[in-house]
Amino acid sequence: MRRREFRYLGLLLAAVLCPAAPAPTAANVRYGPHDRNVLDFWQAPAPGPAPLAIYIQGGGFRSGSKERISARALERLLAGGISVAAINY
Repeated sequence: MRRREFRYLGLLLAAVLCPAAPAPTAANVRYGPHDRNVLDFWQAPAPGPAPLAIYIQGGGFRSGSKERISARALERLLAGGISVAAINY
């Protein structure tokens, strides 16, 4: 296989093995004055107040996005009764 074929195979495997994240309860909520100051929020199915995990992507003001949150981790947190916020900065 050539390098390009390996790349396409990798993208295909990533799409199959990494499930899509559930839709957020609230998307692109503004929390500050800059255009990138937005967050996505997933509310855990809980009868009352729930703990909150905040995902801050590690792009160091150069790269990265709140969309990079792991779907698997997100689903585990929600199943455990923990709400999640993923932010851009």
